[in-house]
Amino acid sequence: MEIVAPAGEYSKLESAILGGANAVYLGLKGFGARRKAGNFTLEELKTAIDFAHIHNVKVYLTLNTILKDIEIENLYENLKTIYEYGIDAFIVQDLGVFCFLKKNFPEAEFHASTQMTVSNYREAQFLKDLGFSRVVLARELSLAEITSIKKKVDIDLEIFVSGVLCLSYSGNCYLSSFIGSRSGNRGLCAQPCRKKYVNSQGEEAYFLSPKDQLLKKEEINALMEIGVESIKIEGRMKSEEYVFELSSYYREILENLGVREERVSKLFNRGYSKGYFYGEDKDLINKNYSSDLGLYLGKIQGNKLKLEEDLQLGDGIVYLDKNFEKISGTYINKIMVENKEQVEAKKGDELTLARVKNALYVYKNFDKKTMDAIKHEMKTFKRREGIKIYLYAHCNENLILELDAWGHKVKVVGDPLVEAKKTIEADKIIEKLAELGDTVFYAENINLDYDNKAFVAFSYLKQLRREASQLLLEKIKSAHRRIAPVKWFLENKINNQEDKNKITAVVKEEWQKKLLLDLGIEEVHIKNPDIAREELLERVDLNNALCSNFYQLLENKKSKLKLDWNQNISNSYACYLLSDLEKLDTITISPELKKEDLEKIYSFRLNKELLIYSHLRLMYLETEIAEDELINKEGDKFILIKNSLGNTEIYLKEAMNLIPKLDLIKKINYEKLRLEFNFESEEEIREIVKNLDIRKGKYMPYNFEKGVY
Repeated sequence: MEIVAPAGEYSKLESAILGGANAVYLGLKGFGARRKAGNFTLEELKTAIDFAHIHNVKVYLTLNTILKDIEIENLYENLKTIYEYGIDAFIVQDLGVFCFLKKNFPEAEFHASTQMTVSNYREAQFLKDLGFSRVVLARELSLAEITSIKKKVDIDLEIFVSGVLCLSYSGNCYLSSFIGSRSGNRGLCAQPCRKKYVNSQGEEAYFLSPKDQLLKKEEINALMEIGVESIKIEGRMKSEEYVFELSSYYREILENLGVREERVSKLFNRGYSKGYFYGEDKDLINKNYSSDLGLYLGKIQGNKLKLEEDLQLGDGIVYLDKNFEKISGTYINKIMVENKEQVEAKKGDELTLARVKNALYVYKNFDKKTMDAIKHEMKTFKRREGIKIYLYAHCNENLILELDAWGHKVKVVGDPLVEAKKTIEADKIIEKLAELGDTVFYAENINLDYDNKAFVAFSYLKQLRREASQLLLEKIKSAHRRIAPVKWFLENKINNQEDKNKITAVVKEEWQKKLLLDLGIEEVHIKNPDIAREELLERVDLNNALCSNFYQLLENKKSKLKLDWNQNISNSYACYLLSDLEKLDTITISPELKKEDLEKIYSFRLNKELLIYSHLRLMYLETEIAEDELINKEGDKFILIKNSLGNTEIYLKEAMNLIPKLDLIKKINYEKLRLEFNFESEEEIREIVKNLDIRKGKYMPYNFEKGVY
């Protein structure tokens, strides 16, 4: 099983590799789902690829965001350089990006990002048929569902096992986009889910902030048992120590080196859970706080604190008020237990603390002992890779030294050997061969073909070994180089030539559909849940032409199907790829785009549909949220409803409404213009339809005018 670790910048790449990762994932500056991470310049990325490859580690480049045509095409020269230099795989969200890369770099390996929300075997099979070799499954799937998918489709599966959990299905969250123009699908999520909200009862809390995930030995062994190929660590914006600790923790589990306590919770902690591994975790949300507060030490009684965790000199603590708001923090330079000064206090001891006004809770946000231990390991441990060594030493014949690292072989031919005056012990020669010095290698296997007569000078053997080691390093690096074919791009972009601006509608209820048909809207679809989870496939409506996921699209019994906007189609390349799906008729283009971007998308034979009215859906949650309405500090209001599967969906209370500028909208020349009704009353629906003729109503463009970063 492969450990895939995050590398937000070069130092973290080194930490991941040192800790034992088999692969790292990283981003190019300006692209990927963690654009706020340090990321890599082109030259830094080349250096990273070489460093990783000589340690037998793969490098995966994240291009897991949605892009516009011009952005895709402008990426070509950089990606060509990276491809030819030897990147091991591209991690992709956007089918248009995949289409462009696959055409231009046919020998590349492609991994489907968790942003693609793959939640069942059929979607995984579809991506394999397209040319993907690996799928990073949605984080909301249980072990039972992962097992089922693994049995049904022969494609590598990768599972997130630690780190930040997005509350919404990844790729299906628009909260940051629609209220702040910072799109998670563009790698710039502002994380509004980590903010406080007020519910309809006036309670203020972090209703949308999940704890981090941490799977341990039992869960990792279960994934190994079912044949999962890869486990993934989240954390491109975490510290070097965090990356090293988790890489080494999972390496020890996989190598069965014994069970040790995890230390990551002492490095970063806003609460931990098992995520959805055993089904929904009822304790997934941390309503009290959303930041890294560390380990809970206890509740202050007067100036006394009974410890819930050990504490020592040099540790850092933070004082919180009754609302878990930070008051102050300090480093421990004095520990008083029962009026005695100590270097360390144990769990259960009662400390005397200086009084801090309004302080109620104390957390340890810096663990000196743990940090010192990890830093010591990072300084003293050197990762070496095993190689095979072969030496041929016979009198009157050339000395031959061969090195083999994972199939990369080099041979150095030395001078003919003379007969020794005194027999040299074979064990001594083997001992000298194993002295690989400051190289990244160690001798895993040594094969000596020695006639027990030839004189082998150890100084000469050292010279040949050094020469061979250098050749091997260059061989490993150069083995990944390749040449890209002639550039391919969409030269002749065309649009469907059907009649333009047909009004369509999507609704939640049958009565809404009947009403709209009566009002003259000829094409009306009922909205299905967005996600088709493996264990609930029998509940997916395959007689509905509106498809919110690829399972519905691929297995649908209808013809002339429509792909919904939550599939984030944002460029002509995605339309070009999808135009090969015979039953697909219409694509609803992403409402994250602004007018100028919408005009530049070409759909080929497909109809394009533009959303012109909707209480936009912001999040689709597997987690149960009991609230019915939330308000943020900026005054934005959100409606929470349960769908037919029991999932929570979060909507903007104030609808996007482009109808007052319908004359301008029609000039964009989309085949279809869509109204979307979620919880509107009959009176409201009638008014919206009436406004189509008189161009009235409150104009609310959201992303239509400003787009997203």
